[in-house]
Amino acid sequence: MNTLPKRRTVRLYGYDYSQEGLYFVTVCCQDKVCRFGKVENGEVVLNRMGEVAKECWLEIPRHYQNVVLHEFVIMPNHIHGIIEIDTNVGVEYFRPDSEIKSNMDESEDIRVENIRPLQQRPNCESGTIGAIIRGFKIGVTKQIGYSI
Repeated sequence: MNTLPKRRTVRLYGYDYSQEGLYFVTVCCQDKVCRFGKVENGEVVLNRMGEVAKECWLEIPRHYQNVVLHEFVIMPNHIHGIIEIDTNVGVEYFRPDSEIKSNMDESEDIRVENIRPLQQRPNCESGTIGAIIRGFKIGVTKQIGYSI
């Protein structure tokens, strides 16, 4: 028997969540438990887990090169943030040799191992908001040792 509650989705049916644009996201802790800190004198004070969540959030663009982070706030039991997907950086983009040569010192050698495509890291194929948030949650969970 399925004991999970039925949740209403706020996603638009048929919408491509990997397309370019700004996305406002909210990520809640499991059971809305305050894992990231507490409010003192009207200000959020992050604990170690909150600091880990902040570090993982700021690392998102390293794993998804077509992502730009905008404003975000970490609350005791959730995170709000604006993530921009910029599709101008694609997985098939390579710099032409002339551009590489003009940006290199004469002493530098052009070798195949020095020329890499600008692409997402392995295991990040889809580039959807769902995949980005899933990766963030996995990173936080691994570092703090339990589910969010």
